[in-house]
Amino acid sequence: MAKWDLVSCAEWKSNFLAEIEAQPHTTAKGDAFVGKVLQIYYNLSESDAIDATDCAGANDHGVDALFIFPEEEDNDRFALAVQGKYGTASKGLQVYTEAEKFFTALTSAREGLHITYAIDKLAGVLRGGGLVQYIILTVDLLNSAQQKSLENIKKIAYADFGEKLVVEAINLGDVYAALGTKNDDVIVDLPCQVVQVTDAFVGLAKLTDMYDMMRNYAKQTGGAVDRIYDYNLRKYIKRRRGSVNDGIYDTLENYPHRFLAYNNGITMICNAARQFESGLRLKNPYIVNGCQTTRTLYDFMERRFSGSHTLTDFDARQFQEAFMAVKVLVVKDMDGDDSYAKNITRYSNKQNAIGKRDFIALEAKYKELKTHIGKMGYFLEIQKGEYDALPKSKRTKYPSPTHLINSFEATLFYAAGILGKPHLAFGRSGYFAPGGIEYDKIVEDLTPDDLFVPWMIAKQGERLGYAAKAQRDASHETAHHVQTRYLFLYIFFRLVREMVAKILLEKNDNQVTENMYRILMVLKADYNQHPKPEHPFAQLLTITDEVVFTLISLAEEEEGYKDRASFLESKELIEGTRINPIISPAKLKVYRLANQIQQIMSNQQHIVA
Repeated sequence: MAKWDLVSCAEWKSNFLAEIEAQPHTTAKGDAFVGKVLQIYYNLSESDAIDATDCAGANDHGVDALFIFPEEEDNDRFALAVQGKYGTASKGLQVYTEAEKFFTALTSAREGLHITYAIDKLAGVLRGGGLVQYIILTVDLLNSAQQKSLENIKKIAYADFGEKLVVEAINLGDVYAALGTKNDDVIVDLPCQVVQVTDAFVGLAKLTDMYDMMRNYAKQTGGAVDRIYDYNLRKYIKRRRGSVNDGIYDTLENYPHRFLAYNNGITMICNAARQFESGLRLKNPYIVNGCQTTRTLYDFMERRFSGSHTLTDFDARQFQEAFMAVKVLVVKDMDGDDSYAKNITRYSNKQNAIGKRDFIALEAKYKELKTHIGKMGYFLEIQKGEYDALPKSKRTKYPSPTHLINSFEATLFYAAGILGKPHLAFGRSGYFAPGGIEYDKIVEDLTPDDLFVPWMIAKQGERLGYAAKAQRDASHETAHHVQTRYLFLYIFFRLVREMVAKILLEKNDNQVTENMYRILMVLKADYNQHPKPEHPFAQLLTITDEVVFTLISLAEEEEGYKDRASFLESKELIEGTRINPIISPAKLKVYRLANQIQQIMSNQQHIVA
């Protein structure tokens, strides 16, 4: 069915509600109502939507569904909390009362009190600098009194939580609109300097003119400016610390004259475009790449100028003289079988998806490390896709995956195993990318062995099951492998480091680390020649696996345990009171391997001094 061939809103709504009413009881109806909206409006999978509603029930403090989106390279965490009101619950809804209940619980949890699993998770997102979006979901549009209450609680949310808590209300009419139902044509003008190439226009537009176009669009769509992103991969993600949007705000605030230099520009599609003397007239435009750029600009200008800007205003003149790059593509049938519009969206976003980790390619230190590791017989990939671009002769020289090292992944292995920060490698990987708060602390003294040896051990861990994509439905015997590869590295290197220090009687930590690297590389080479379970290298891996199993099993049995992800990203993971009683018996097992290890080193003519 074509996107614009859907049934009327009334008919769709009737069918939707009939499916909800078919559920066996009130609780099931409420869960189904929220779950189906999560699938349609927020593009969650059916299983994710079902899991999201697990938190609903008595004393849920206003959270009937919780979903935390996977953390992106350039952004902090983003959580979605939904308060669903279906059936009798939607009649006489007291918006202020419901929201106040949620705010109170969230405030208490943020201060450290345990409320519920869902509230605690949301508080954790806030404490970590992330964004929480709180949705009040109803069948019908809120009435005028409820709308007024909604505006009041938005002000309260901003006063109490700043930009980190966003309150929205949606109803089935909004959900129906998200399906892409046919709307009246929108015709807007975009003053710009353009060059036409067949059905495409490429050029420059003033920031003020782009803002004017979006204001005009919003007026024609009942204030719904976000409809212009209906063909984008994602909607506006709001401003967050360290995010792409934060950088756009900074440029607008401090360097508007450099906007063209600092921003890649936007891509739009439209049903038709006509060039006139001062620019383009667009029919049904959609921004398919540049959502964050344009929506941030819109919010910024709305606050700064309240919808007006004149040439006599000095601030406004700065934006009159600032430009962004614009590409406009005419797509007459946006839902045609050839998927032209979808491919424009897909490829324009993929080709511009640059995260903090990608900037490793520009770092002189990693270029230097790449040269050294190359001499060791391995290829350190510091630029996305560079291995695939190698000629066949070089790919043969560095076969994947045995001799291909991803630079950022190896950095995280180093952070987890050598620096002892598995919780940050797991939950805050962006900290270790260029621009991250941990990056400058580690990069200056980073050595080739710092990347190579942890990577080498991580690859051995993968053979045991500690892989990035370890199956979540694993059996009890292997379930501890899921999400724990950084924890595995932390425990492995902690055990080996202490064993090496005991052998050497060396207190200099750097000296211990260098010798540990040397010993591990010799052990690994010897194990390759004698791959037996009783080999000390194999034993080190097995002992570490046993510690991870015990640690995870005991944690999951504790009353305060919430979920594995929260546990693994908390500093509590490596605090001595938790891990020391488990790791101490393992140390004794490792110490018993010392004589065998010294013998292997001696046979390899490596002197342990």
